[in-house]
Amino acid sequence: MIPPRLSEDLCSLHPHVDRLAFSALFTMDERANLLSTTFAKSVIRSAGALSYADAQERLEREGCPEPRTAALQTLGRLAVLLKGRRAASLSSSACGSASSHLLAVNRRAANGALFLASSEATP
Repeated sequence: MIPPRLSEDLCSLHPHVDRLAFSALFTMDERANLLSTTFAKSVIRSAGALSYADAQERLEREGCPEPRTAALQTLGRLAVLLKGRRAASLSSSACGSASSHLLAVNRRAANGALFLASSEATP
């Protein structure tokens, strides 16, 4: 268990508070093809916080000109494309043996895939 001082303060993004970070910056086209990657030391200043419900509402909002909502919707579209691509990769490897599945997982890892232990939000 992570101490509250770390999990709720020092390692959390709070609105309008600078945090030192190591950022992975990805440039993708509208079809979620990776164009470039950059890794850099950075300073992050969050403009605000969203609950999962607030984020979902913004993803579903139509015709909203607010820049943060539009950016979140763009990320949502890219996530759907990437999830579909990953599912296709897994299903094609499922037709083969377990070793072909491991090859697909290793290939994604070699290409920079991020693997998370759990997910708090579901589509």
